[in-house]
Amino acid sequence: MKNPFDRLTNLSIDRPRTSIVAILSLILVLSMFVAGPIAESMGVGIQFDNSEDAFYPDRNSNEDVDLLYQIEETYTSSIDIIRILVNMEKGDLLVDETWETLADIEAEMMSHNQSLSHRLDTGAGSVLGPASAAYGWSIMVDPNNGHWLNEIQTSLDSIYDSSSENLSDNLNQALNVTLEAPLEVAIANSSNLQNWTPNKGWIERLVSGENRIKILDSIFSTAMGIKMDSEVSLEASENEEFNQSINALQGAISGITAFHLEMQKIPYFEFINATLPSKEQDQEGNYIDIASEERLAKSDIITISLFVDTDIETWLEAEGSDPDKFEGDELSITNIINNEVQNWTLEMENNGKLTAGENFQVSGLSFAYFSIAQTANIGAEIGQLIGMSILLLTIILFSQFRTVRDTAFVLISTILGILGTYGISGILNLTFNAAMNSIPILLIAIGVDYGIHVVARYRELLREEEENNFEGRETLRDFSTEVRTRAVRNGAILTSGALLIAIFTDMIGFLSFRFASQKFLVDFGTVIAIGLFMIYLLSITLLPALLTVTKPSKLKINKAARINPGPISQWFGNLTKKPFTVLIIALFVSLPIGSAVSSLEVGFETRDQLDESIPVVSDFMILSDRYESSPAPIYVQFIPNGEIFSSKGWESIGLIEDTIKSTKGTSDVTSIRSTLEAAANSNPEIYQLLDEIQTNPEDSDIWQTFSDWVLLNETGRELT
Repeated sequence: MKNPFDRLTNLSIDRPRTSIVAILSLILVLSMFVAGPIAESMGVGIQFDNSEDAFYPDRNSNEDVDLLYQIEETYTSSIDIIRILVNMEKGDLLVDETWETLADIEAEMMSHNQSLSHRLDTGAGSVLGPASAAYGWSIMVDPNNGHWLNEIQTSLDSIYDSSSENLSDNLNQALNVTLEAPLEVAIANSSNLQNWTPNKGWIERLVSGENRIKILDSIFSTAMGIKMDSEVSLEASENEEFNQSINALQGAISGITAFHLEMQKIPYFEFINATLPSKEQDQEGNYIDIASEERLAKSDIITISLFVDTDIETWLEAEGSDPDKFEGDELSITNIINNEVQNWTLEMENNGKLTAGENFQVSGLSFAYFSIAQTANIGAEIGQLIGMSILLLTIILFSQFRTVRDTAFVLISTILGILGTYGISGILNLTFNAAMNSIPILLIAIGVDYGIHVVARYRELLREEEENNFEGRETLRDFSTEVRTRAVRNGAILTSGALLIAIFTDMIGFLSFRFASQKFLVDFGTVIAIGLFMIYLLSITLLPALLTVTKPSKLKINKAARINPGPISQWFGNLTKKPFTVLIIALFVSLPIGSAVSSLEVGFETRDQLDESIPVVSDFMILSDRYESSPAPIYVQFIPNGEIFSSKGWESIGLIEDTIKSTKGTSDVTSIRSTLEAAANSNPEIYQLLDEIQTNPEDSDIWQTFSDWVLLNETGRELT
């Protein structure tokens, strides 16, 4: 059977210069489709996806993966968190100046203009750090910072000390003072953080759990006991307007104290601790837990977090684009978003360094920054590995061929084949990930053999020609052009048949990956198969053309080609005369290897794939090692028989929460109910809605109002 590719070989040898120009032009054209403006304008090009999704099976063929995607698409927000890490000495958090610096850094993050339209409100703000929590505690809880409480208490005391002449005036004065009391949750912003000055001794009061409950109870008791005073009681019995003023004052006091008593339940200290490491290294290098009350004294690092909404539709809307009319694939848009988030991370890191000065070390971290840096490092390492492999192959090939010409031609054919492979992959719009960065090295290692066989066979034919037709030719250059051309043709064609069988067996092996459920394996096998075929084609076309058009070196014939086997080859050949001995040796070697394979543990540790010499990766490891991590979530689907926004539906959610909480191993339960109840601590509107529901659980109008707020209000939709 005639090799169908022999015509290409003959054509490349008959017209070598034309063939070289045509092949190089083809490779150049193909390379334009790898990436860049031409590829983008045509909607093609290699896509790079280093997310975990790239390693999942196809959702259409795997029910578990499809369910996971459904949960993510329905319930999970696409977010990234820009974290600023501030390194300090242990004990620095006990100094007020440190907190002023942290407040300034957090204020800088809040005022970052470029990210404003893409932030995600968590209910407590889009920027969460220790300074904002400390500010909230000082405004809402610190007993030494409630001057308005003292004013209310003083005004109430003046009522008891009043005479009949000034009793009414003092009552009105107390009502006015009470109505001026704050009735909003203190939310930190850039301005009030920059102007915040911690009160003396506030850290000790925070850690010891001091609050305003005692003074609030005192104010409430004092207000409720006004009518028990004889002077007041007499005036109230004779003056209805005065009696109404007392009721108004008591109502105002009741509302204010109830609100602020709820505010005392906000776990500000826990919010601060959440930004501090929960573990430290002991002298042996092991991580041990830090007690909650000791974290301020023992922490040498804090984190400030800014939440970014990276959902594609939300992002495009914020940019003023219509998601339905936007032309572009999801992966390319995701890459644009990641690049933008990385830029913001670096900007906030630089701003933090300027604010902190030389007192603290500041670094930035986000998932986008982490993934891009890790990918870039992998790319740089692959470049180094490719360079090393080419260098080693150059040394090996040169030691075999002993000429720069033949060594260079074999490597050039292989490398151009790889470049063409990437071009075809771009046309096919294949997706690459970190695992596929090893493809060039694999193609070089496998594909270079094809060129070696062609050159070796060509040299053997020249040596046989001299031995069969002796003319005293001592070097490769001594042969005529006609003889060299014939040797190149015969060598390439004779080798091509064997190479064709080898290449197709290799291709079939790698193309079997197309039956895998993981997309990256499908693309991996496809790219390798294309690469091997491209290198084969160039080995039987470009390589013969280069050998034909250039003169060989003056290498001795007996050094250029070895026909007779060497001593090592001869020794292995003689082993065929002792098949039983060979079988015994093979079994003796295979048995322990087989035993080792049977006990081999298969696993994948993500941490082992990361390079901790990269600063952002090192910061990621700090978060992983020293901060509390959340366990993998388990989703429980609740489909109510009636309305979820009803007394029965709300009660059912509570029962499900209690059941899950009582299950061993659960650490936190989140539902629409718990989310809204948690947000009520910092949002008066939610607090009022939930209070009305609790007061009148069977009122359908209240439930409808609550439902409309959750489903139609922007804040409600973001929370739920």
